[in-house]
Amino acid sequence: MEIIRFSDLLAAQANALGGKRNSPHTKLRIQTETARLLEASGYDSLSMSAICEQVGLTRRALYLHYKNKEEIVLDLSRALFKAEAQLAPSLTDCKNLAEAIYKVCRWYVHFHLGSGALYTTLMEIRRPSMEARELWAARTDNLLGILIYQYKQFKEFREVDPDWAVFCILSVARAINATVDRIGFSPEPENVRQYCDRIDEEVVSFSKMMYQTLVAKPWPLASG
Repeated sequence: MEIIRFSDLLAAQANALGGKRNSPHTKLRIQTETARLLEASGYDSLSMSAICEQVGLTRRALYLHYKNKEEIVLDLSRALFKAEAQLAPSLTDCKNLAEAIYKVCRWYVHFHLGSGALYTTLMEIRRPSMEARELWAARTDNLLGILIYQYKQFKEFREVDPDWAVFCILSVARAINATVDRIGFSPEPENVRQYCDRIDEEVVSFSKMMYQTLVAKPWPLASG
């Protein structure tokens, strides 16, 4: 599974507009370049001046769209969570619950590797920002709903207490988030590739942990 940076997804959306110099195109360019700056140096180093320089806008033009860097990050987060929900994998081709869990864990790890800088930034501003906390809570509820709806096609999952299922899903998600933060994400493709084997091992480990905790049975797959 290819690791795709969220900034590249935004750039593709901007390019799809055909280079039109209108408000939606400009906002996408601002979001794209802000995401790239976050990937390169993090939230603390981010400034409106740096964003202006990166995008090629005057301060006045930038302030027509955003008052401060937090507004841009919150808009980026909305776009990120929308993409996350849209790219959540279909589980209709999975033969059993274990395969489904592995598929979800693999997607979640790779998606977060490509968006790690923004997830980390949102975690940083979540404490002082009520809006960031509300965004994160809504994202969690939405993603849980998408995954649980799909997991319910498997009898093993339907037999699990719903509250326990939510606890298991969130626990594994937190473990994945912590691991991705620890590994870090480099915007250089050659540096990303060196993590791939290690990440695949982590995916199998997360999948086993969730399955065994969820249904209290041995992992049934011979390999990931």
